[in-house]
Amino acid sequence: MQQPRLLSEKWLIMCHHPYKRRFLTDDISVNAGLLGAIIMDLLTEGAITAEGKKITGVGDLTTGIPEVHGEALRRMKKAKKVKSFRYWISVFNSTKISYKRRMVTHLIERGDFSGEQHRFLFFRYRLTQLNNQTAHQQLIHRLRSIVFGDTTPIQEDIHLLSLVQASNVHRLLASSFKEKRQAKRQIKALLANKDWANEVSMAITQELQAAVAASVAAVVAASSG
Repeated sequence: MQQPRLLSEKWLIMCHHPYKRRFLTDDISVNAGLLGAIIMDLLTEGAITAEGKKITGVGDLTTGIPEVHGEALRRMKKAKKVKSFRYWISVFNSTKISYKRRMVTHLIERGDFSGEQHRFLFFRYRLTQLNNQTAHQQLIHRLRSIVFGDTTPIQEDIHLLSLVQASNVHRLLASSFKEKRQAKRQIKALLANKDWANEVSMAITQELQAAVAASVAAVVAASSG
């Protein structure tokens, strides 16, 4: 089975239960983290450029990138002014387009997930099963070895950990409440360590983290109000 390459692919595989037909955490956190991962994919692939906290240029997609990324890029191209990461994550989160559903469809087509359509009364829904358990286990194992061990992270690890921190899903890496608290402290320290990233990448990661956290808080407030 082809291994996931994009941050957004790895995020959903990491967040899904390895054996049960559900995600390991709530939909709000999974979706918010996914939006941050999609933007980071666009940066990595050179489809957009950034300076500080803002996206300063929008180009075209490279081949092999999912259509869901193309949808995000088209919305960015329509903007008449330079916008921040936080703005775009808020826009993507409030749209009627389900970026998560489209990304899951992409992973089903790749073979990482399988999906079953169900219906309850007038509602249709889809249950997903993770087929690529190896990728899930490898992702969790590597991040745990960084957080709880002495493995040196690469830039992609820092991006994934920033999404974990921003979405408050430390339980993905923890086997106990004690480990969860430890993970919060360790990840916070890692993200503040300038040895792992240059100034530009740190600014991007910090802004994505703030944007994802704000998105999660906004959705929670709206659903509870």
